Amino acid sequence: MAPVNTSIVLAKNAAEIAQTHGLNYELATALKDMAATEVSSDLQAAIQDSRESMAAAARSGVGRAQDIATSNLLLALWTAGRLDEIHTVLDEFTVSSAGGTSSLVTGCIAVMLAQAQGRPLPPAGPSLSTENMQVSAWQRFIDTMYAGDEGDQSRVAGDARSALDDALAAGGLGDDFYFIWPQLTLLSLSVGSLDVAEGMLSVVTGARPELLPLGITAQWHRLRGLIAAAKGETELVESALRAGIEALGEYGAWGHRAQAQEELARWLVTQHRPDDAQPFIDAARTTYTDIGAAGWLAKLDAWDTSRHSTVAR
Repeated sequence: MAPVNTSIVLAKNAAEIAQTHGLNYELATALKDMAATEVSSDLQAAIQDSRESMAAAARSGVGRAQDIATSNLLLALWTAGRLDEIHTVLDEFTVSSAGGTSSLVTGCIAVMLAQAQGRPLPPAGPSLSTENMQVSAWQRFIDTMYAGDEGDQSRVAGDARSALDDALAAGGLGDDFYFIWPQLTLLSLSVGSLDVAEGMLSVVTGARPELLPLGITAQWHRLRGLIAAAKGETELVESALRAGIEALGEYGAWGHRAQAQEELARWLVTQHRPDDAQPFIDAARTTYTDIGAAGWLAKLDAWDTSRHSTVAR
């Protein structure tokens, strides 16, 4: 039997009471808490509860409540690979003057969406200086993304570790960790900071498996495989990446699943196993096309064309 999530139970009770008494702000808050807990294990529930939280927040007239509900929805939609819906939300969403973390979440999603769709990155917004660890984590996270886009290894290494430390201080392995941690680890790998990536992986490796939500477990398998590939530990790469692909599919993170399929395909080609790689290439290409990730698709096609040209010569 799966363990009972006390946070979800309490939030559901609060939502029922708030709905019964017509308390829109309290309803928005309870639904927001539900979505924040669900997003690392049940994306569809998180999306639904985030939308309902947004509606209740709009009725309440409290801008900060709308900001938080919309941020939760954006994070869930991104993780689920529902890129077109993100565009709709971003077009309609204006962060209130009390935006804080929400403005940074919106900025991070905009950057990642541009990368996925092959568009220029939006200009970086003003940095927020604060002692709030959650806000600081998101600020350092977005700084890391811009540094990674520029290939600045030293900035990525410093900002990534600091962002993760702030995220851990703010909420441990809960809250925003499920979203921030894998992206920071991937950024560290992308610029060759293997020691930083290994340190980030160890944070989850040392946790009790039964306490980890599916989203974190799925990314742990994937990242473990990628780090093993970077270290030349060939006996671990395939099994870890296959486990990650399966778990990401179960989680419903279709864009991340396709990326893991591409990552496994690229590694299989380096092992002189092109026939084994082809089904993963085809699967990733199909998903990228379906979700509108033209940027990811272009990079996959460029690599695939290059490898065939090399073989032909």
